This record gives sequence, structure tokens and C-alpha cells, in this order.
Amino acid sequence: MQILGLKPGQGGYRVLLWTLGALMVLRPIILEFATRPWLLPLFITIVMLASVWSVSKDRRHVIVVAILVLIAAGGEWSRLTPYGLNQVIPDLAGMIAFAWVAAVLAQDVFRERDYISADMIYGGINVYLLVTVAFAAAYKVQVLLVPGSVNGLSANSTIGDTLYFSAVTITTLGYGDFSPVSDSARMLAFTEALFGQLYIAVLLAMLVATHISAKVGSKSQR
Repeated sequence: MQILGLKPGQGGYRVLLWTLGALMVLRPIILEFATRPWLLPLFITIVMLASVWSVSKDRRHVIVVAILVLIAAGGEWSRLTPYGLNQVIPDLAGMIAFAWVAAVLAQDVFRERDYISADMIYGGINVYLLVTVAFAAAYKVQVLLVPGSVNGLSANSTIGDTLYFSAVTITTLGYGDFSPVSDSARMLAFTEALFGQLYIAVLLAMLVATHISAKVGSKSQR
């Protein structure tokens, strides 16, 4: 099946990177200046759909991620109604969906050993950003289940708040405006910070090794 002339998964890594980047950059602008409350749920839904498309080459992954995205997107849009759903299940579904896509993309990226392609670069960046979003959803679930477990976050906090906290945690900036208090929240933050440091180191090492291997291979063929 083709959509807009594209085969399943074609250009998926690039589209996903654009949507994730737009979410990171435009989120604060939408929250502060936009008068339409549906803009942020719309952006998040677009990112979720891009995530589904990025794994669309494998039907098994598409089915799982699509179901999770449907639940998560439904929760996002229900926030705009007076009859909003219980947010634990939608946020948990979003966390699993983004983590699932990150795992699939990481498998593809680290499997490539022949040369450094554009998709390899896009995929590597996407994994980092997807894990950031997945942890943002995890922090939302955390404060819903254990109120007060993160200073500055509450059940009424938006995905924008938790995304900011996740971003400063994975990059180990730690400004201090949000801070984990409970043991479970501290473990989440520690795990994310550790992943952020190790992933960059491993990805760079792999890219350098692949580049050197490709150069050695090209010289040996001459």
C-alpha cells in the first residue's frame, strides 16, 4: 500500500525527525502564544502518526504501535473535553509506543555496518528524541500515580512540562526548577540521564568505527 506515492516506511526517518524537531522547538511557542488549545494535541498526534509510518515496513510493529498511538492520541484529545479520560492509561500507552519505535529504530541503526547513510544519521537522532518523549510520558504517569513525586510537576501538568523536564534530564542540564523526590522518580531520572550519556558515546563510537571500516574497505578494493 502506498500513501501519497510513498512506499511503507519510505522517508519515515526524515519525516519523524522533522516532526520531533518541530514539537521540541514549537511546543513553548504554542503553549505561551497560541489561542487554540487543540494545537498541542494536534502536534503530538502528528508526531505519533509519523512514528507509525517510520516502522510501517513491518506490519507487526505497525499494528502494535498503531493501537498504542490510538489510545494515547485519544487521551490527548480528551483533555479538551469536560469528560476527559483517566490519563494514566493513555500516557502509559504513549510511553510504550515511543519506546517501542525507538527500539525498532535503534535495531536498524546499529545493524548497519557497511556505510554511514542519511537514514542512519536520522535514525540515530530519532532514537535519542523518541526516548526523551517516552520518558516525558513516563514522568506524567509517575506524578499521576504518585502525586508529589517530582517537585514542580502535578497531575495537571501538561506534556510540555514533562517534556521539558525529560529534556533537561537526558542532557544532564538539571536546572533545578523540577526535581525528583520519591525513590521511583529518582530512579527514572537516573536511568534517563545514564541512557543519555551512554547512547551518545556508543553512537559516536559506532559512527567512527563504520567510517573507518568503510575507508579501509575502499582502499583494499583499489
